[in-house]
Amino acid sequence: MKTRADLELFVLLFVLFDAATATTCPAGMEKIPETGFERICYELITSNGTMSLGQAQQLCREKENSNVVTFRTKADMDAVREWVVSKGVLQSGDEAGYWTEFKRTKPAPLENGTLSSENEAIRKDRSLFSYYSTQMSEEFWRNDDQPGDKLDVRDEMCTAQSYPTDPAYAGLDDYPCSGYQLHYPLCLYYPPRPPATS
Repeated sequence: MKTRADLELFVLLFVLFDAATATTCPAGMEKIPETGFERICYELITSNGTMSLGQAQQLCREKENSNVVTFRTKADMDAVREWVVSKGVLQSGDEAGYWTEFKRTKPAPLENGTLSSENEAIRKDRSLFSYYSTQMSEEFWRNDDQPGDKLDVRDEMCTAQSYPTDPAYAGLDDYPCSGYQLHYPLCLYYPPRPPATS
């Protein structure tokens, strides 16, 4: 896993590169200036209804080969949520929000109908949530009860921003990746680096 210093350096270099290579967003996508990133474009897709994370990932891939949203800092995460709310398409009081790509790397299912102490610990282990090799920041969780507040059949390996219109719910919750509470795709597009000029 990358250290916090590695992540801070990555964010700094990304911002510098991003500002130097600003681009225009594909149709239907928008930049969020408050994130500070000049090249990243976003699109919240609600026309297909809520869906599983896998379905959201597929839909985003079909949109300019984009990904489900991730964040680099808490300020970035907050700016994205505020942008989503400003679109006015999500209903107040609705739990359905949007998926993120941060996932737990180890499953922790019930065994013979019972959650073992080992699997309960896995469900609560924040260090197991990541996007590829980048560990999810602890600042992204909604509160101290996250993750692992469900001890039943729901193995909540995925993450989403739920109740996005309610500031009290700002931050991520863990959810089963499919089959229970579904969310919308929020796609993130990062264009290829433009060719070097001679």
